[in-house]
Amino acid sequence: MSRLIAFWSPSGAGATTLLLSTATAMSARQAHLAAADFNLTTPGLALAADLLPHDRPQSVCLSRHFAALEAGLLTLQALTGSLLPAPGFALLPGVLDVVAGSHMTDEHVRRITRLLTGQYDHVLADLTPALDSVACLPLLELADRVVLVVGPEIGSRFHTRRFLLPAVAMGLTDKFIAVLNRAGAVPVAQVAQDIGVPVQVTVPDVRILPDMMEAGQIPYLSQSVNPALGRFRAAVDGLATLLMMGDKVGGAAAPLR
Repeated sequence: MSRLIAFWSPSGAGATTLLLSTATAMSARQAHLAAADFNLTTPGLALAADLLPHDRPQSVCLSRHFAALEAGLLTLQALTGSLLPAPGFALLPGVLDVVAGSHMTDEHVRRITRLLTGQYDHVLADLTPALDSVACLPLLELADRVVLVVGPEIGSRFHTRRFLLPAVAMGLTDKFIAVLNRAGAVPVAQVAQDIGVPVQVTVPDVRILPDMMEAGQIPYLSQSVNPALGRFRAAVDGLATLLMMGDKVGGAAAPLR
């Protein structure tokens, strides 16, 4: 049975990068999966994976299928022509033209999702940070799991709490796996209290490593890189395990004030 897994975060919290890392970890366990970019305002999944053809990026974007979507004629064969080969999984790039993306409807999203989930065991969908995106609520409703990625910043926690208000009202929170990305600066208990749901996965901050390399701190880098990357990989592997489990994970949200 195919499973749809939605990744959502406020802008800059890291859902796209975490999705790609998790897809890699799942594919290492022989999962048959696809990643799809349904971020209609800032599509970046294929760009982050460095998979877009540099000479003609529009040739593989979702907008090429709008006519077939409108007519209800889009086939899996046509859609797979837009899938890009990532290491161990397939990737569907988003709508690179924001104006074209405004023509995407929730029915378009549902049709594409049905085709992908009919072909792959797991489909990981990257969502628009905006709550009113046509892709956001349909995919939240369809998803078997929602990976809610929050950063330690006050703004990230505030926007996550705003996002959860309609999700609580719709009874969707049992699907949620809350992930604290770049953990370490703020206590996990404080983040859980601020967003209103328990944090189930913490991912350590490894952004300092490139900064140390650029600063020429190679001796310090050699002492830091392996343990830090090891903790990062262990956290992503833990998330991949949760997503591949058949039983429900997560818990009901705490009351939102």
